[in-house]
Amino acid sequence: MQAGRTTLLTTTVAPRNVRRPLLAIAAVSMTLSVVAPAPAEACYNEHALHGDDGVKRIAQIEFHMRYEQYWLAHQAIPIKIGGFMDERLEDRVSDTVYLLDLRWHRTNAIEAVEWFRQRVHWSRSPQHLAWLAEALVATETGSAEAHGILRALEAKDVMPDARAYEVLSRVATGAERVRALQKCRTRAVVKAICGAAPRTT
Repeated sequence: MQAGRTTLLTTTVAPRNVRRPLLAIAAVSMTLSVVAPAPAEACYNEHALHGDDGVKRIAQIEFHMRYEQYWLAHQAIPIKIGGFMDERLEDRVSDTVYLLDLRWHRTNAIEAVEWFRQRVHWSRSPQHLAWLAEALVATETGSAEAHGILRALEAKDVMPDARAYEVLSRVATGAERVRALQKCRTRAVVKAICGAAPRTT
């Protein structure tokens, strides 16, 4: 295992023929650096989470992701995702695991594409479409498909968040890229994800 990276494992086939990820044990000494910490011993909650406990844990994880606090989100994820009693909560945690791989560890893009294609198949939500596009951009051949997905979302005025515009800026050029970065900065909670403010002259 490389320093600063968790390993994505898989369990048995989950409902709907989707393979849910598990996070391997990893931990860090907290630093001010935005670098994934080296693996060590960690304490994960291995007890079943259900009812209000499960909902609160999901809210905590998604709060940290919204503020780009990847290590804190990672810490909040149980070692056994199957510990959630509600399958919908398990799916939301699995979304986060794949997003952490894409944004933090920069690994498992193909697996993320497969996961989010399944999510889109069942939900067709703008958020899952945007996450599928983000996963596609991380592959070697998915940029054109990602661009089409994001353009369609923008045309319908249903871009779910600033990150979707940031991903659009990676595949767009010219005025479209400038507009995407501007909208990213307008909507982002953490402006740094949008890079430097684009020039308009």
